[in-house]
Amino acid sequence: MKPVSDSSSFYENYYADGRETKWREIGAKGKVDHIELMCRDLNPSSVLEVGMGEGAVLSEVSKRNLGNELYGVDISVSGVKDAIRRNIPRVASLQAFDGRTLPFADKSMDLVYATHVLEHVEDERLFLRELRRVGRVVFLEVPMEDTLRVKGAIHNTIGHINFYNRHTFAAIVEGSGLEIVRFESFDPALSQHLFFGGVNLKTVSKVFIRTVAHGINKALAEKLLVFNGAILAK
Repeated sequence: MKPVSDSSSFYENYYADGRETKWREIGAKGKVDHIELMCRDLNPSSVLEVGMGEGAVLSEVSKRNLGNELYGVDISVSGVKDAIRRNIPRVASLQAFDGRTLPFADKSMDLVYATHVLEHVEDERLFLRELRRVGRVVFLEVPMEDTLRVKGAIHNTIGHINFYNRHTFAAIVEGSGLEIVRFESFDPALSQHLFFGGVNLKTVSKVFIRTVAHGINKALAEKLLVFNGAILAK
């Protein structure tokens, strides 16, 4: 889920759409791929997902044995209920919160992550400082939508209110008192492209062009196309 501080009503039925549920299941695998890659030299015991929605990502984290105790919070009560129904192994607690204050003590979590959440948050610095307070290490991922093609777009139907590029994403993280350890950009997985574009030559060709462009010149590719930015910070 995506905690927007005063917009819990927007997200209360956010997870009811069956197609969106399938999309989240597909997307969860790619998101956890990135968490594993960026946190490759960590061995966290306690792991907290902020903005867990109905638990697709946390379930994938559990399947890959990332962490001994798993925690999740979300502003959507219905999302939390759906996550609880998953019966995710090694979960210590799943609970709703107000989108502002995390119900955990300072530095009580080895790893706190929020993947595709920050673009929905009204007060980004307040949110990031709260993650910093609770987590020894913080992982963040956002779509970098501030491109020459998409700049200024407002995706009201999915709740995006913040639009980032590589520089503005890093700036908001560092401006919130976090030190960036790693910054990488990723293309969504092939399965995600195929979900929306279909299994056809056009989609495969598009993915090939994106992969080549990103490999040759990341900076230029990110100015023209939307990639995901991932940051590991402390």
